[in-house]
Amino acid sequence: MRAPMKSPSRRPEDPAALIPIRENPAYGALLGEISAHEKRLAEARRRKEQAEARRRGVKSRRNVADLAKQLVAGATVCGSDPEQQIHDAEAEIAILWPALGELTQRLDELHGDLSLATCRVVKAEHDQALRDALAAIRGLRDALERAAAVRARVRALGYAALDAILPAIAPFGAVQLGDPDAVGASNAWLFKNELQKRGII
Repeated sequence: MRAPMKSPSRRPEDPAALIPIRENPAYGALLGEISAHEKRLAEARRRKEQAEARRRGVKSRRNVADLAKQLVAGATVCGSDPEQQIHDAEAEIAILWPALGELTQRLDELHGDLSLATCRVVKAEHDQALRDALAAIRGLRDALERAAAVRARVRALGYAALDAILPAIAPFGAVQLGDPDAVGASNAWLFKNELQKRGII
């Protein structure tokens, strides 16, 4: 059984302290482990494929110079028994693949923990922005109603509300937003209702 995960380090305490998640020490360490496992797994698969090719009698297309460079870089000369090489590579794969899966699961869990902590830090700022949006919707509607009232007053006095001077225009979609207080009858109300359900207003 895997030991309980330690609390993520460097949890942000205020929005200004937020850092990219990859800079979190615990998250970065797990990424490093995963990368190392992936590289070793890819190497094991490559050795298995090469051994299978040797078993089929396929000759390597690499020249001697390339092989020498690899030896100098730390590679080793494979044994003559492709069956043993395949067996050894498969043994490594059998260990590395589930280990990689576990590391990935731990990374996902840590990602969730860090995301939750970060979202909690910026929630107040985000909630205020949404409240400001609702206020802006109300302000937009009120402003458009005042403009319409001016045109109506001109017409009520017997004049023409000339479009060249008093255009009946509005931002695209403003009318569709509707009244936030029109219960169940406007997009603006649906937005306000969602804010209420989430405890934002």
